[in-house]
Amino acid sequence: MDDLLQEMIQPAGPTGHDRARRRRLVMSAATVGLAVIGLTSLTTSALFTDNESAVGGGFTTGSVNVTLTPAADFLKIGNMAPGDTEFRSITVNNPGSLGYRYAVTKAWTDSNAGYPLSAVLQIATFVLPTGGTCDAASAVPAAQIRPLGAISADGATLIGDPATGAHAGDRPILAGAGELLCFQITLPISVGNEYQSSTSTVSVQVVAEQTANN
Repeated sequence: MDDLLQEMIQPAGPTGHDRARRRRLVMSAATVGLAVIGLTSLTTSALFTDNESAVGGGFTTGSVNVTLTPAADFLKIGNMAPGDTEFRSITVNNPGSLGYRYAVTKAWTDSNAGYPLSAVLQIATFVLPTGGTCDAASAVPAAQIRPLGAISADGATLIGDPATGAHAGDRPILAGAGELLCFQITLPISVGNEYQSSTSTVSVQVVAEQTANN
C-alpha cells in the first residue's frame, strides 16, 4: 500500500526503451512536417504561364499638298495696249490625303515707280472646274470670286485670307480634287502715254491649311 502511494506521488521515470521510442516518434513527425512543407513549396511554384503580343499597326499622319499648273509665267503678257483684255489660268490641285482650304496672295514689282502699271492694270478672278477653258465665254458673273480691280488694290490679298482658320473667300478642296482659277487682265482704255513701255511683274502664292479640326 505504501509503495502504491509512493508511485502515485512520484511516478517512476521513463525507461531507456520509452525514451528511444519517443525520439523516433518526434523524428518521424519532423520528417513528415518537412515533407509536407517541401511538397507545398513545389506545388505553389509550378505555375503555367503564357504571353501573347499584338501589333498595333502604328500611326500615320495625313498630308496637305498644293500643286500649281503651270508653276511659272502664267500671268506673263506682253505688248498690251489700252483697252486690251487677256485671260490666263492656273490649276490648283490637292494630291495630298487631307482636304484643305486655300487663299491666294499676290505680290508685284513695277518698272516705272512714278507711274506704276500695277495701279491701273486690272485683274478679276473666276473659278472653273478642272479642265475648263478660261476665256470670255467662261468668265461669267456666277463664276466670279473677285471683281475687276487694280492689281495693287486690297494689298497682298487676292482670294480669301491666308490667316489661320476659316475666312470669307477661302477656297476648300477635297483630297484628290482640284479647280481652275481663271484670271481676266484688263488694261483700261483710259491709260495715258505715261504708262508706255512699263512693266509690272506679278506673282501669286497659294496658302493652304487643313480643314479637319480647323
